[in-house]
Amino acid sequence: MGAPVLGCSGAGSWVRVQSSCRKWHALCLTLARGRQTFTDLDARKLANELKLRVYALIRDGDASRDFEFRNQIRNAAASAPRNIAEGFGRYVPRDFAQYLRIANGSLMETSNHLQDGVDRGYFRPEQVEELLRISRRASAATTSLIRYLHGRRANV
Repeated sequence: MGAPVLGCSGAGSWVRVQSSCRKWHALCLTLARGRQTFTDLDARKLANELKLRVYALIRDGDASRDFEFRNQIRNAAASAPRNIAEGFGRYVPRDFAQYLRIANGSLMETSNHLQDGVDRGYFRPEQVEELLRISRRASAATTSLIRYLHGRRANV
């Protein structure tokens, strides 16, 4: 590893980091300047779009009256963008990657709930088709971000 350089700790202070973290800490500096936030990440944008569409889907109909199912699918859909945001705020590639893995699990859980809703007769297949596509795109973007982080830091 190279000589240590300054990088942000995520709490507004600066710490010494190894040169292998320079790119990550350059991103951190960009954040400090207010030019990029977790909302700019494609993975988060797609996960949030999925969440909003799930909310709209369960607002009415049979799913809205099945409180357990409604709460489960709503919580799963909300979990993915929430975990992407929390991981981003950790400012450590290894921690961020772990939260991205959790977000990916939530995307899969949301997809399962959508398919379960079809099985229960709450939704028609064509109602969930687009949502499943968004979930797959969000998962692909999340996986790509995990791969990127693997290149930023060993043992991610």
